[in-house]
Amino acid sequence: MASVYSKINTDDKRRIYESYVRGEDYVDVARLLNIKRTTAYNIVKRAEQNHGQIERPRGGHRHAKVTDAVRAVVRAVVEEHPDFTICNIKRELRTRLPQSPAISQTTISGILDGLLVPTKKLEDAPAERN
Repeated sequence: MASVYSKINTDDKRRIYESYVRGEDYVDVARLLNIKRTTAYNIVKRAEQNHGQIERPRGGHRHAKVTDAVRAVVRAVVEEHPDFTICNIKRELRTRLPQSPAISQTTISGILDGLLVPTKKLEDAPAERN
């Protein structure tokens, strides 16, 4: 359930905070906007904690484990050893990039899909089948 704070539009929050900064009675402004005194207090308090920002940005950059370096190493390993399994690629990745975070076999499979590398299990075929 959304809080009362999130239902108030940003312009009204800005009006309350700006009246507080100017030294005016922000509670009167809140009353005119039909906002409770305690909510107005929380708007001012939150803006002060966020250095004057009325709304904090949502989301943000997500730290990705799969970098261009990881993709390059996976591509190089596949080109050098086309018969490697995903488990072997994972082991080789840990050897070549020990500082990078651990990457699961599923993620490596996704990288291979993105590189358009088919993942098929190799099997020894008798010479008669050729």
